[in-house]
Amino acid sequence: MANTENAVLDRQMVLNTLHSSKFYNYQDIQDVNGGDFLSSLKKKTNEIIPYIKDFNKYLREQKPISKTADRLSKTSFAKAVPYATDVLETARDVADVWGYGEAYGGKKMNKKDLKNRAK
Repeated sequence: MANTENAVLDRQMVLNTLHSSKFYNYQDIQDVNGGDFLSSLKKKTNEIIPYIKDFNKYLREQKPISKTADRLSKTSFAKAVPYATDVLETARDVADVWGYGEAYGGKKMNKKDLKNRAK
């Protein structure tokens, strides 16, 4: 339970607080994580990488960024909000360049889409 006092702080009260409060050091963090910080960071990163790869695959195959930006730029919302059309078109163009959009080709294209385009 925390100590609460309604009074003017004096020098001794400040000094007592500094010595009585709990500060974390590197050893405390190692005890909690079961190792050093970098190894725990690496462990957590390796746990989420498969999810990131799946999400990246979804973005490349379904192209939701490009499709949503294209659809929204044609709505009354985009016409009502200043610069919304410009922002949405820029998002669509950037997604296209990075291979997450509908208008891309060459190295950014996966084999399935390349075969479909060739038909």
